Amino acid sequence: MISSATRGKLLVFVVFVVGGLTGALIDNVYETRWRTDGESARRSPQQLNQQLYDLLELSTEQRQQFQTILEASRPDFEKLFAENRKLLEPNRRKAAELQEQTRAKIRAILTEEQAKKYNEYNEKRRPGPPGPSRQSPGRPGQP
Repeated sequence: MISSATRGKLLVFVVFVVGGLTGALIDNVYETRWRTDGESARRSPQQLNQQLYDLLELSTEQRQQFQTILEASRPDFEKLFAENRKLLEPNRRKAAELQEQTRAKIRAILTEEQAKKYNEYNEKRRPGPPGPSRQSPGRPGQP
C-alpha cells in the first residue's frame, strides 16, 4: 500500500506532466492554426522540452525520467485524440454549413470592398487546401 504522502507526491507529479502535455498540445494548436504569417516559425517538441528543462533546471537524470514519462503517456494521449476526432467528425459538415451561413449574413452588411477584404482575411486563416469537409471561405467553426 502506498502512503498518503507518496500518493500526494505522485498526484502532484501526474498533474504536472498532464499540464505540460496539455500546454504542448495548446501550443501546437496555436502554432498550426492561429498563428499569423508574420509571426516566428513553429518550435519543435524538442525545443519546447529544452525550454522547460532549462526553466526547471532539471538534472540529466531528471530530463531522462521526464522524457520517459512523456513517451509512456504518448500512446494514451494519441488514443484519446483519435477518439475525440471520431466524435467530432459527424459535426464537421454541420459546422461548415453554419459557418457559411454566418459568413453570408456578415457579407450582407458589408460593402463590396469590405466583403473582398473579409474573404481574403478568412482565406489566410484557413490551414491547408480546401477539402471535402471545408467550404470556402475559411474553416468550420470560424466566422
